[in-house]
Amino acid sequence: MDFRTKKIKSIVTQFNSNPEKGLTSKEVEQHREQYGANQFDEEESISLFSKVLDQLKDVTVIILILAGIISTYIAITEHPDDFSEPIVIFSIILINVVIAIRQEGKAEKALASLQNLSAPQARVLRNDQEDVIDATDLVPGDILLLEAGDQIPADARLISSSDLQVEESALTGESIPVEKDENAEIEENSPVGDVFNTVFSGTLVTNGRATAIVVATGMDTEMGSVANLLNNTKQGKTPLQSRMDGLGKQVSVIALIAGIIIFTLSFLQGEAFILSLMTAVSLAVAAVPETLPVIVTISLANGVKNMVDRNAIIRTIPSVETLGSASVIASDKTGTLTQNQMTIQKLWAFPHEPINVKNEFGDDEKWVLKMMSLASNATIEDRDGEEVISGDPTETAIIRLLQKKGLQKDDLDESYPRVHEIPFDSSRKLMTTVHEIDGHYISITKGAFDRLPVEFSSITDEVGQNARDIHDSFANDALRVIAVGYK
Repeated sequence: MDFRTKKIKSIVTQFNSNPEKGLTSKEVEQHREQYGANQFDEEESISLFSKVLDQLKDVTVIILILAGIISTYIAITEHPDDFSEPIVIFSIILINVVIAIRQEGKAEKALASLQNLSAPQARVLRNDQEDVIDATDLVPGDILLLEAGDQIPADARLISSSDLQVEESALTGESIPVEKDENAEIEENSPVGDVFNTVFSGTLVTNGRATAIVVATGMDTEMGSVANLLNNTKQGKTPLQSRMDGLGKQVSVIALIAGIIIFTLSFLQGEAFILSLMTAVSLAVAAVPETLPVIVTISLANGVKNMVDRNAIIRTIPSVETLGSASVIASDKTGTLTQNQMTIQKLWAFPHEPINVKNEFGDDEKWVLKMMSLASNATIEDRDGEEVISGDPTETAIIRLLQKKGLQKDDLDESYPRVHEIPFDSSRKLMTTVHEIDGHYISITKGAFDRLPVEFSSITDEVGQNARDIHDSFANDALRVIAVGYK
């Protein structure tokens, strides 16, 4: 069933659920048996033997192994007291394998620790009561309760919502939150970014609240399809590995041809067979750069260490060289490829000139910042030394600037208590809050610049033209412009 286009009643009926009471314990068990746990299928772990075998597949290493075998045979038959050459060859192979496997093992442990940093939980209705459960215990048909700051644990169709906004950059690459609407009509085969009546696993609620019914869990979710692609991806060779293979093949061909020529000439000149073979093998071994694999591995391992110092985890050693082979990098402009953190760059308070936020604020600039902060619902809290952010990225940027200027949102809310709010909506493109101040009331409206003068009809033409000029100059600098007014 395409849950995005069906009526919500038919979805509730299919899962035998109840939007008011949720599933019963018996129904949860039945659904778990039918649909499985809410978790991704993990790729099968690679055994130590397979890892060692993979390291020994390198052409240069194969040549070294053959040379080592022949060198060992010659040492046994001709020089029983001298095994220095085969020992050196096999030691080089062993060092190369140990370094590579050890580094990759460290990376895999680091990746596993990242996956286990937090066990997400979900708030649901079950047995006619609200309950908090592990996200892995969710089943299709569960009634999910969402609010700002929640990470969505499964794909779910909205039953009801209030000013719901969801940040879906993990799926779409766009860091701007998407407004959700349970009544939105969705066409078949619509891309994820255009499905406004459904919330998806792995995304984040930035504003509002909602009730939704879980329609897909685990590998059946949109995020699960991404995980499936990753699990089925065939591992290719890096540019360095390809060049090393090419070099190894060239060296082996040259060494083989040279060895055959020397063996033939030596044998035809009357030399003993074993002596001719020893001469040819010695030439072949000399032609193979035994230390090259170790030198390359150690150099790359050092590069991996430098990347780790910069908080980047490299899973396989040769991958560290791949980025160096890139000639063109194409990336979009959203914050999802940087810190995903919107910041305020400039601020204008009439009748002054616009200033950079790094400069000292005057009283008028501080007042504008206070007005924007009061009309925002985002919060930035310090919990046990960790920064916890909740709310819309634009409002979060406002609160972050407020804190940098030595002010706190909690203190503002206490000094100017909010008594009423008209939430932001896509048609009005504004948000309005009313606050009590010294026995009076102040109304603050923030939002789209072109809609604000409609709310404040007292703005004169001169002020309006000045504001439009400032707006255009900000827009020409590729800045996103938010306006705020009060009365």
